[in-house]
Amino acid sequence: MHLGKHDRIVDDKGRVALPATYRAEFAASAYIAKAPGENCVTVFLPRDFEDALVRLENLLREGQSSQNEYRQFTSSAVEVQFDAQGRFRIPKELRDATDIKDKVVVAGVGSRIEIWNPQMWAGVEADPTPLKGERWL
Repeated sequence: MHLGKHDRIVDDKGRVALPATYRAEFAASAYIAKAPGENCVTVFLPRDFEDALVRLENLLREGQSSQNEYRQFTSSAVEVQFDAQGRFRIPKELRDATDIKDKVVVAGVGSRIEIWNPQMWAGVEADPTPLKGERWL
């Protein structure tokens, strides 16, 4: 379970270090992709990435998702490896697509981690949409 948010720096090679609280679960690798319908990079444990693909495939079969959404998600996905400092490289294409530059917000979102441009994250936090926590709390 990934919770909390952390400010991080993207180095000149496009690498980001996961916060120490997340690193224990990410032994050697993860999958990253552009989040469907969002302007951020998602980070998944291998098992959670496979689960996300199955859910998306089911939505596609049920007509609740499009083939194009599936293509965009899977074609943006890449397996990444971690170095001894818990860093991984975000490919330039993903950084460009999500406007990730030198600083990012790393947010735990349950079974995944999201990496955001800080200005875009501020928009998420300022979203005036009424929360409906009573549905799931």
